[in-house]
Amino acid sequence: MIKILFICHGNICRSTLSESVFTYKVKELGLSDKFVIDSAATSTEEIGNPPHRGTVNKLREKGIPKLRGNSRGDQYVKVIVDTPKKLNEKQ
Repeated sequence: MIKILFICHGNICRSTLSESVFTYKVKELGLSDKFVIDSAATSTEEIGNPPHRGTVNKLREKGIPKLRGNSRGDQYVKVIVDTPKKLNEKQ
């Protein structure tokens, strides 16, 4: 079983779009039994909010079903990242 987790800031646009497209393609190829596909947020800002309208519109335009209802609190992922600003700060 291959596990795929798409992550973005709020789980309402990029990760939601990626999860939906990847899941659609996997089903189209008949490989659904080989994958566990999910998406998550790196922040709690958008929990409970629906997918971004741009994401919904693009999926609709391409005929791909939207998988995510709202950004879920149980899918919050803590990610520690060194941003360029942090890397450039003087110690």
